Amino acid sequence: MYLAEDLKHRRQVAIKVLRPELAATLGPQRFVREIEIAASLTHPHILPLFDSGEAGGFLYHVMPFIDSLALLALALASAACQPPAQEAAGLSEEDVAAIHTWHNRYMQAERATDWNALAALVAEDVVLMPPNRPLEDWASWLETVRARDFKVIDLSSTVQEIEGGDGLAYLRASYSETYTLGVDPEPLEAIGKHVAILRKQPDGSWVATVWIWNSDLPLPQPE
Repeated sequence: MYLAEDLKHRRQVAIKVLRPELAATLGPQRFVREIEIAASLTHPHILPLFDSGEAGGFLYHVMPFIDSLALLALALASAACQPPAQEAAGLSEEDVAAIHTWHNRYMQAERATDWNALAALVAEDVVLMPPNRPLEDWASWLETVRARDFKVIDLSSTVQEIEGGDGLAYLRASYSETYTLGVDPEPLEAIGKHVAILRKQPDGSWVATVWIWNSDLPLPQPE
């Protein structure tokens, strides 16, 4: 992810680029699918897609850049206009309670590094969008996590909004996580937001079909 200047419109933008080594490993089709999904989403809490394409052999897509102060102001203004989660339009009280249960089970599974329990919370064809990484399916995400020997020390996640209807819903939440990678004992931190698009199951439970994370940490600087 890079911070850039849109010279035509005189604005700052964020550019997500698929690195060649990742394209060779994962295939460019996943990044193209991520672009297609991003282009189809329309919601005040999801950044729109400005542009996408290929340049010099690199696939990229362009989205708005929002600094921390502007993002905070937007979040506060939006929150003031939103109903409480339990009053989400189109969802029954039972649906909202079941979605909160889904969120609680996610936190329990992640804290315990129980990937089997986490797998039960996502659809077989779930689309995962980790921060500063290309789109992944469940198998590739799990392979990456296991290869990096990802271990959670602590995790907190607070639901900000739940809305939906007709068997579909989305959950928006903030998160803060402390973890380690491999044999390095030095704890690392991740802070940000995540949005899960959920589908209701015949037994009344919910599974994630799309799960998007957005980091609040500074963008990596180009070398």
